[in-house]
Amino acid sequence: MRKISGWILLSLAVLITAFFFIVQIPEVQRRIAQYAAKEISAALGTKVSIEKFHLQLNGNISLEDFYVEDLHKDTLLYVNKLDAKLAGLFLNYQRIVFDHVYIKNGQFNLKQYPGEDDLNMQFILDALKSDSPSPTPSPPTVLYFWNVNMDNLKFRFFSKDSLTMNNDSIMDYEDMAFEQIYGQLSQFSIIEDSLTGRVKNLRCQEQCGANLLDFNAFITIAYETMR
Repeated sequence: MRKISGWILLSLAVLITAFFFIVQIPEVQRRIAQYAAKEISAALGTKVSIEKFHLQLNGNISLEDFYVEDLHKDTLLYVNKLDAKLAGLFLNYQRIVFDHVYIKNGQFNLKQYPGEDDLNMQFILDALKSDSPSPTPSPPTVLYFWNVNMDNLKFRFFSKDSLTMNNDSIMDYEDMAFEQIYGQLSQFSIIEDSLTGRVKNLRCQEQCGANLLDFNAFITIAYETMR
């Protein structure tokens, strides 16, 4: 009996090791990236593409050229390089926890298009909700990050009655565009349209010319709240 158990454990170890070696093959990585992009795209009903996918033995996941369109066929999210380590996946509590995330050369456009009540990422939040009927509402999906390092990112928030961009030298809080974003986030969570966490050593430039050189704070950002 012990010999059989030993062979089973050895076989499992060999299969797991073989799996990780197989996913290191570039062609396999390309096919995994294409399959993942196709499935996500079908679930969201919009264009999603992933150029490269890489899974390491320690559980780290790397993506290159990750792109998501909003429902107006404009860029919602683009990341040139993303490295992440998953710390836990708690489906019963709808919670996904990441140990660390590194994002390089990315862009995130958060918009409320003229004539619409929701932000352009609402369709993603809706897709994360459970479709099964329940007498009690299920808790919202929570994304939690222990540490996030940002390396040269761009962020735009737009909420106007027209798509005309702001070209003035005064900050327009309905059309903010930040670039050259560097810094760290810790104990950072995303719950529906709310972002909460600690910002450290944040620096960036806004389109009006204002520069943020070394910002440190605990922040909460929601659709109608920022503090």
